[in-house]
Amino acid sequence: FSGALKGMGFELSEQEEEEAFTKSAKPNGADAELSIALDDFVTIVLQQYKEGDTQEALLTAFRTVTDGKDFVTVEQVKQYMPEAEVSYLVSRLTLHDGDHGLDFAPFAANVYGQPTPAVPAGGAAAPAE
Repeated sequence: FSGALKGMGFELSEQEEEEAFTKSAKPNGADAELSIALDDFVTIVLQQYKEGDTQEALLTAFRTVTDGKDFVTVEQVKQYMPEAEVSYLVSRLTLHDGDHGLDFAPFAANVYGQPTPAVPAGGAAAPAE
């Protein structure tokens, strides 16, 4: 269990590993050795990903796509996402300084329940495509 989690890049303390294991482990076989079903293991892994998911990680992902810029273009989004997701995302982004791109910081703040930064002067909600 520990080796599988570490192999996936999760850094849990011994206590955290033990708590996760004992919460999901059930006796298995004639010797009643404790084991975790695949569905329970997947749930543990998904919880670890969720806990590592942060507003800063989302902003970093956007900045990776934009080569460090504070705005993203529709064309850049289309390179990495299916069309249905592009439309959804673009409809939730705001224009960045007129027509230079789409500001992703307010979207990231909203996703994580943070106050949304003010829209720049002259900025408006982005049109849906």
